[in-house]
Amino acid sequence: MNERGIRSLCELLSASGVDPLVGVPTSGLNELYRRFGDRCLFATREEEAVALATGLALGGRRPLVIMQQSGVGNCLNALFSLAGAYDVYFPIVVCDRGEADPNPVQQVSSRETARVLGALGAARLDLEAGGYEEAFGSCVHSRVRWMTCAL
Repeated sequence: MNERGIRSLCELLSASGVDPLVGVPTSGLNELYRRFGDRCLFATREEEAVALATGLALGGRRPLVIMQQSGVGNCLNALFSLAGAYDVYFPIVVCDRGEADPNPVQQVSSRETARVLGALGAARLDLEAGGYEEAFGSCVHSRVRWMTCAL
């Protein structure tokens, strides 16, 4: 994600009242973690991030889980059998490395994860275009679980 995209994502999440930001660290989001500082809660795996966010939401917090596309498959069982089963809502933003990534494994991961997220009804946040704040707010208001953006 370029500097403008990171800045847009930081502003979007700060304005939304997300607290905390939960995820598995990825170097592509270092600037986001720096800007969120102590409002970041790091997990070792994506299913752990889902479990933490579920507990935080049950406790009255407003967590948002953020992950790279390669972590989507890791979290599905925890999401379906914990948060989904008990109707605990928190948004998940998936940062997609894209099919243009120089790593061929990430290219395949991006393509296949996009298919899975499409089936799950993911919304696309275009951080390079205007209006993403409204799109994000609309998704959160209507309890859209999955959102994607380019990394």
